[in-house]
Amino acid sequence: MVTFEHEYLLELVNNNPAMVSDLLIGSGLPAPAFDAAEVGSCDFNDRRPTEYRADAVVVFKKSNKPVQAVVVEVQRKPDKGKTWSWPVYVSTLRASRKCPVKLIVYCENDATAKYRPKCR
Repeated sequence: MVTFEHEYLLELVNNNPAMVSDLLIGSGLPAPAFDAAEVGSCDFNDRRPTEYRADAVVVFKKSNKPVQAVVVEVQRKPDKGKTWSWPVYVSTLRASRKCPVKLIVYCENDATAKYRPKCR
């Protein structure tokens, strides 16, 4: 049920999106340097037919209910694209199974294991 309190807080953000920077800082989180802030779309529809497929998924259950899920990926070489797809695997699995999710990545070599792409 939508309440006045719920809508009022969202209206504050819609009228002054830059204030979210203050909320981040007030919560002890870093805020980016920026020239402008704008309200983005709240709809997370992906209109492109995109298929995300993990290498393996394991779901641990207790009393037939998921208690933990793990995405298992094998990475042979550095791949910047995984920076964008792995969070999709984790968040989608978490939403569908309604349990905590972890990501395990097996790397074939140290260089791949230490690779940290810059997300910009």
